[in-house]
Amino acid sequence: MASRREQIQLTPAEIGDFLAVQKTIILVSNGKDGYPHPMPMWFYADDDGVIQCTTFRKSQKVLNLRRDPKAALLVESGEEYASLKGVLIYAEARIIDDTPAVVDALININTRGQTISDDDRRKLSDTVVATAEKRVLLEFVPERYVTWDHAKLGGRVLNHPERRKPPFFLRFFYILGFSRAQKLFQKVSPCFHPGPPIGAGRPYSRLFQVRF
Repeated sequence: MASRREQIQLTPAEIGDFLAVQKTIILVSNGKDGYPHPMPMWFYADDDGVIQCTTFRKSQKVLNLRRDPKAALLVESGEEYASLKGVLIYAEARIIDDTPAVVDALININTRGQTISDDDRRKLSDTVVATAEKRVLLEFVPERYVTWDHAKLGGRVLNHPERRKPPFFLRFFYILGFSRAQKLFQKVSPCFHPGPPIGAGRPYSRLFQVRF
């Protein structure tokens, strides 16, 4: 039987499909002080899975990658546990200081690799060439992937519109802590009076005894 780790892995095709619809990747390079240097980047993944980004020639990330080409790249989505999905890529950077290559990368990043007419490509090239002259192309050939898709576990998406929120007073418990919430309710409402002390195994529903 497959392990939980294996159950949530993405296939190569799923990795490609996921990267194709994402716009931002977190590039993590190694800073000279020993701390990771994470930065969000627009990117394009070609048919071979090579990640392309462009950045200014004198940027900190370029200095970091010249010193140490090892990098990690992260693309992720989802907010609730059951909808979390991501691709973590370990790779070494290739720094390409070539204006035409940077122009091509900028076009791919802006069009997401979609086919455009020669006329549109020429117009877009004229638009980006000025900034391309100040930039370099960063290419990352993946060496290893770590992937996850919690939807494969079959769990309920917790932020579904039909989800029932906990009662208002229980949310107070979570935010303030049970002891502070109890004292607050005693002050603001005569309907509440202290219940029995909280002990091992005593249910939260008995924290208050309510009189109506």
